[in-house]
Amino acid sequence: MRLLSVALLVALAIACAPPTEAPEIVAEHFWEAVRVGNFDAARSLATAPTAELVASITSEQSIESVLLGETLKSEGSAVVRTEIVTPVQNGKRRTRFDTHLVHEPEGWRVDARATRRDLTTALFASAVSQLSEIVEEGMQELGDALEESAADLAREIHEALEELETSPSTP
Repeated sequence: MRLLSVALLVALAIACAPPTEAPEIVAEHFWEAVRVGNFDAARSLATAPTAELVASITSEQSIESVLLGETLKSEGSAVVRTEIVTPVQNGKRRTRFDTHLVHEPEGWRVDARATRRDLTTALFASAVSQLSEIVEEGMQELGDALEESAADLAREIHEALEELETSPSTP
């Protein structure tokens, strides 16, 4: 009888416990709050030690949309594959990174520090890639210009030599 009572109490406690949202739902609410600039709501979805970092996650970027992908979950942590779309001068930039969550007594919370680190790394990699493309394009243009200048110079030297050969020599 005592075992049955304990089992009923455990079942009742589980049934009455507030449901915890899945990590991908918390991530979705978090990023929507960040996207619209509701940093108080975003902070409430972050871990207490990292809540103050929420406003610095996107700094001055305007987020157009957030796409969430696969969730990798373990007992106490989760990673949600995330892509943000931000407007840039020549269109849109897509940045892929991970949103990190930890499971706390009150449910899943975003680890803003780890998430910011992943986002910053992804943005840096994107900037380096973009810079590399610009430098490569510039080097190609420089090479083309040098090749054209060399051809012009060769043509001018050839014309000057022909002119020298055909001009009468003066003593």
